[in-house]
Amino acid sequence: MADFKLAYAKTALNEGGYANHPNDKGGETYKGIARLFHPNWKGWVLIDSKKGSSDFPKNINDEELEIYVEDFYRLNFWGPMLLDHITDQSIAEELYDTGVNMGTSRAVKFLQRANNLLSQWVQLDIDGKMGSKTLEAVNSYKYPKTLFNLLNILQGYRYVELAEKDPSQEVFMRGWLDKRVILRNQL
Repeated sequence: MADFKLAYAKTALNEGGYANHPNDKGGETYKGIARLFHPNWKGWVLIDSKKGSSDFPKNINDEELEIYVEDFYRLNFWGPMLLDHITDQSIAEELYDTGVNMGTSRAVKFLQRANNLLSQWVQLDIDGKMGSKTLEAVNSYKYPKTLFNLLNILQGYRYVELAEKDPSQEVFMRGWLDKRVILRNQL
């Protein structure tokens, strides 16, 4: 079964540290946790306590905060997608990374859509819910590298849609493609 710690370590490389980019729809973020979307995350209290320091944000290096970050990702992304039940680590990692960046429902919809395009036998409802039928389909697919590649194609195409719909998001395009699509495809 897939291992959260391995997936977390890889995705954490893409999430950086503290940021407050004017074009980021999530506003202020820490390691990918957007304050606008997760205002009650308990890590914000620790971050806010360090803001008055002259070396902010470099002074954000706290073991307790790192535990909050890891717990956040396990509880909000890994767990809801039931990734502990996926047998192929690379597929679980791809779903996790996509879920972190685009939401768990979209990640599961990509999986269901990819399954429907690749499977002649099992067609899934594209509902964004990781249920027993979706788990069974992904775990029985005989060509995980092909499935992985199609998940990356769908993810990349979504980034294109986002940038075309809102040109302010073009500033993130290279990072999205280099770190989330192309690099992950080489891991």
